[in-house]
Amino acid sequence: LIQGIKDDFENGAGEFEETKEEARRQVMTYISETNKDMNGIIMRKVENDGMLEQCDKEKLDVFDQTKNPLWMVVNSTIFSEDQNPIVAVIDGLLPLVNESIEGYCQKDGPTTKPPEVENCNKDEYVKIADYVERVDQIIQENLFKPDDDGAKIQAQLGFLDVKKLFDKRIEELFNGDVKCPDELDKLKKEWMPSLNKCMAEFMNSNKQFSNMTRLERIQCTKELRVAMEARRAELLQKELEAIEAGGAGGGDDVVTFPDEGSK
Repeated sequence: LIQGIKDDFENGAGEFEETKEEARRQVMTYISETNKDMNGIIMRKVENDGMLEQCDKEKLDVFDQTKNPLWMVVNSTIFSEDQNPIVAVIDGLLPLVNESIEGYCQKDGPTTKPPEVENCNKDEYVKIADYVERVDQIIQENLFKPDDDGAKIQAQLGFLDVKKLFDKRIEELFNGDVKCPDELDKLKKEWMPSLNKCMAEFMNSNKQFSNMTRLERIQCTKELRVAMEARRAELLQKELEAIEAGGAGGGDDVVTFPDEGSK
């Protein structure tokens, strides 16, 4: 896949813009399919009490090594004005690509058309409400009162649901040419690592869920929720300031944020 994309650029297989768009489509399709595969592996790990077959372990290692470089390829197809930066990024990725990685590649297919961006702050605000709703469900149903292993498994599956929401939104943002970079940074650099930390905590076989205090069970998830609510408050404040300043949010273009009752 990656070598083929490089060859397309170097061989002048078509107009640069068309080649660039096709390269982004192929890589985004691969990342999307990879995320689905990873989520399936994580679910199997949860269901098997932290145990994985060797093949699944190797897949996770490969995905972890190539995930960030693949996103760099996507970024380069969005912002580069000529092929040189794109080829340079691909050259850095190729040493990580071997037959085993290529064996995981899925058939190319159409990527989902990204939703139109009307207002980055509003769009992010609405998405955070979805994340918070699922996180609250995990806290209330699986972490606050229950202390058996069944609740532990359900909490892990709940975290996986949140990860799927994050993955889907990250893909939408990249497909939309990263018109909302602040939201992307928040997801990739803060919330996804925090979520992974919470998932790892409950997959730790040395920690007995039934022996954890309520505070220990909810602490990590609560911290993630607090960060999300702080971001929502920040977005709302930005919009209020824009309205007061009579900028893009003022006059006939005032953006009304949905209240909690509308969720």
